[in-house]
Amino acid sequence: MHSSVDIEKLYHTYYMDVYSYMMTLAKDAHMAEEITQEVFFKALKTRHPCNGTAGELTWLCAIAKNTFMDECRRQARLRKTDEELPDETSLEKKLEEAGGNITRLAELVGLERSYVHRKLKAGRSGEHKTR
Repeated sequence: MHSSVDIEKLYHTYYMDVYSYMMTLAKDAHMAEEITQEVFFKALKTRHPCNGTAGELTWLCAIAKNTFMDECRRQARLRKTDEELPDETSLEKKLEEAGGNITRLAELVGLERSYVHRKLKAGRSGEHKTR
């Protein structure tokens, strides 16, 4: 693990280089900033490979690239999940048709069931908050 002096030196020396690299990949200032911060956090938790094959900037950029790729995969999963979710209006209609009967929940499938379950649970938790 790096000492706070080492990571501070790395941060001041390479922050703009890592941030610029992230801007070229992400093309979004907010995402570049978030990933750059994550890079230095990960660098704080890990050790720089001491085998001499990679410099500090190369090591930080490798962490940045891997963190960026992880974030892209995470966002792709979220988009896919959002695309798979059924239309909220049709689910509301099914819930109304069920008349609030929780046993009818079993007739719904997969994501529909999950959505309705979350909706019912949120309704109950909302009731508790108003009391």
